[in-house]
Amino acid sequence: MTKQIRRSLELQDILTTTVAEVRTFLGTDRVKVYRFAADGSGEVIAESIHEQCLPSLLGLNFPAHDIPQEAREMFVSARQRAIVDVANGKIGLSPLQSKETGESLQTENILYRQVDPCHIHYLKTMGVQSSVVVPILHCYPKGQSTKPELWGLLVSHHSQPRTILKRELNVLQQVADQVAIAIAQSNLLTEARTKQELEATINRVTTLLHRLPTIQLQEALEEVITAFSGVSGRLYIEQSEELHTSGIQPTLPYELENSIIEQHPVWQNCIAEFKPGNVWAITDIYKEPRLRVLALAFQPTRIRGIMVIPLHYREKFIGVLSIFRSEFDTEILWAGQCDENRR
Repeated sequence: MTKQIRRSLELQDILTTTVAEVRTFLGTDRVKVYRFAADGSGEVIAESIHEQCLPSLLGLNFPAHDIPQEAREMFVSARQRAIVDVANGKIGLSPLQSKETGESLQTENILYRQVDPCHIHYLKTMGVQSSVVVPILHCYPKGQSTKPELWGLLVSHHSQPRTILKRELNVLQQVADQVAIAIAQSNLLTEARTKQELEATINRVTTLLHRLPTIQLQEALEEVITAFSGVSGRLYIEQSEELHTSGIQPTLPYELENSIIEQHPVWQNCIAEFKPGNVWAITDIYKEPRLRVLALAFQPTRIRGIMVIPLHYREKFIGVLSIFRSEFDTEILWAGQCDENRR
């Protein structure tokens, strides 16, 4: 099972292989990987089902209260596994670590107690008579946070009552540990690819800005817009009042139609607050108090998010680059990572 899981560094391939191998090993009706979001909600991102004995949950999202905060904390602090016997109304808990000290426990017994009737009803509604849940933890590389976080859950469901043996639980734990390692390696690969794409973009823009006899500002702007998945953008050079645009643009009210946004006092006051290297990420222009006056200019467009990069040369402000998006993703804010010369 480990060899199959580790054959690929692509996350989806890893998870697809995992659920298939685990379902074959246990002989259960459905095995899924449930991934947590930052707000505690989650999504089923991989699944294997035996002959449609249970309905598919793949791609479905579930609210945070489906798995309470206390339960999520126990998955991390005690690395607790959970087994539910629906027919008998019992849940078996098997922590690997002491909740109080964090030290490994000498035994890995499965201790059964009565389970909340709401959870029994929840499982019965989904056609499940027995389940086992093993947490998947993510540990950061050395130098970062040493505390693991709850990445997701490896879950097995069966439409008939089924006893989970201790040795089966041990195997599932080993699989979950291998999946955690594979996820970490996949993340490193993704980071490396992102860095390569970043460097390639910077190199393309740098080439355009150093092309003689004429600097290709328009082409450089379009390259940056594409790199940030923008719908449009603007490049304003203050000294020459030169403006380059690409794609849909905001339009100032009639009384200011001969002006440009970058020359508006509201815009200039905002830009003046930023130091060299700072990036202004606006997730929703209609919720940004400082742009209330200028928001009207964007209403005829589908622009929602803006990333504003003030341009400096030797600590002196020389202009501003703005990327417009129909939606904004804060994870792409790698603009400030380029070195001072390339910036």
